[in-house]
Amino acid sequence: MLETRSTLQTHFILDKAPPFLSIKGYAIIFLHQRLGVAPVKCLVPRAFYQLTYARSQAYARPGVSYALPTDYNQLRFTFNRQEIPAGGSMTPRPLRQLFDAMYHGKYRFEEFLELRPQEHYNIVRWNSRTIYKPSKKLKAFHYFLNGFLLEYLPVNQSVSFAYRKGATLQQAVAPHARSRAFYQTDLQRFFDSITSDLIRSTLEGASTPASDLPEHIDHILDLLTINGKLPIGYSTSPILSNACLLRFDERLAAISKDRQWIYTRYADDIIISADDRKTIGDAKELIESCLAAELGGNFALNPSKSKLTTIGRKVKLLGLVILPNGAVAIDRDIRNRIETLLHFYISDRSRLAKIFEEERSEGMEEGLQRLSGLVSYTYAADPLYLEKLRAKFGATVIDSLLHRSAE
Repeated sequence: MLETRSTLQTHFILDKAPPFLSIKGYAIIFLHQRLGVAPVKCLVPRAFYQLTYARSQAYARPGVSYALPTDYNQLRFTFNRQEIPAGGSMTPRPLRQLFDAMYHGKYRFEEFLELRPQEHYNIVRWNSRTIYKPSKKLKAFHYFLNGFLLEYLPVNQSVSFAYRKGATLQQAVAPHARSRAFYQTDLQRFFDSITSDLIRSTLEGASTPASDLPEHIDHILDLLTINGKLPIGYSTSPILSNACLLRFDERLAAISKDRQWIYTRYADDIIISADDRKTIGDAKELIESCLAAELGGNFALNPSKSKLTTIGRKVKLLGLVILPNGAVAIDRDIRNRIETLLHFYISDRSRLAKIFEEERSEGMEEGLQRLSGLVSYTYAADPLYLEKLRAKFGATVIDSLLHRSAE
């Protein structure tokens, strides 16, 4: 029997696909608690339910145990590659079989193979970024590729903390809490630097549930990239970015261990820390060397965001502050800003619109998108503080802004 365990989760048994009633994208399903006596009625996102059942069909037998968190808003974060049985006993299946287990005729596999991705996205300009919004059908195919292919790609979980289920920004900063010198930098044009060739080698070098991946890899690459690069806006891009940097992460982590450095990465942000400034004096050159050795010449560090700091001044990493006692918290200025905007969001929308206009010449929609980004940042950086915001401003308000940020 497969089991996933977590102190924050309640176990359920899914013997077969239970009947469900779809309501606005959600499914009401009936599960039996593993250690309880009565059936439990759960309201879950329909897409999550669909993936759950598809995986149980493809890989499990009746009686397989799935762990569902007690907070059903978090259901989409339940599954990860640790669910593969120890020893790799999962048998790879043809992509067609996995696809049919997922969609049961809603989409045909031939539609997947024949889709022309260049006709299935819109371009949105936001600030200085170009964001690609996939069509409903392409988004569905991305969900399939995430669930049955990309989520099984290996990632160095000891150093990489972005885009991982259950990982937080705070976890990327906490290992540095007792250091005294810090080198921070980020990768320029991060997603643009990840090319089809790098994605191909990453997929070809990994063990995945698809037994015939080589047969379909060219088409899959077309679905995952635009003009041969990883696009901002595709749900597949964050997962792929972590997997594509695996060799770099492992090389830099090994060297850091030898030098008694601490290395973590959060998406394109890289942090190196140590006990004194001289020890990490050549961190920039070493990072560049690891990038060139493992990933080629496409990646470069951003000079404007590279800096070396030491204890004795305010230590701020990824927007979080390391306090004198070693605790990690969201900067007080950021907390005050979030709470001010939330206050006016609830009590005085006209005043909020004026703030957006005065600060950055933003319209209401742009300003709300920025506020949603701040709330999303809080979700990643400090879940306990997010719960305080829920208690103070209402769960509905906070969750609606999180939902807006995820769209």
